Amino acid sequence: MRLGIIFQDGIRFFLSRGLGQRQLQSRQREVLSIVIKGIRESSLDHPNRLASHVLAVLHGYVSSKMTASPHLVFDESRMSISDLGAIRELLAMIAAVDKEALRRYYVDNEIASKSTMQ
Repeated sequence: MRLGIIFQDGIRFFLSRGLGQRQLQSRQREVLSIVIKGIRESSLDHPNRLASHVLAVLHGYVSSKMTASPHLVFDESRMSISDLGAIRELLAMIAAVDKEALRRYYVDNEIASKSTMQ
């Protein structure tokens, strides 16, 4: 249970960002049980690999849920004009360095993922 306490905030954040708030508690428990099962089966030999194992499980879990339930994927067509205005206002207040970091993270990752799919 101590492992759950250590990683619960990160797991919760990653799941809410990837899949939303719906059924967050049960998904969090499910991911933690997958992590523990993976540790038991592979017997991680180095504690520094634990975080990367948790992250790999999270990536796999979120992608499997998105494949199984495509309605969980963000739909840009549902975004209203007021939402776009609020986003533009927020981006106008962000420092240039932060804007560049966000652009690199989202745009460059999207380009990289599209190029690997082709």
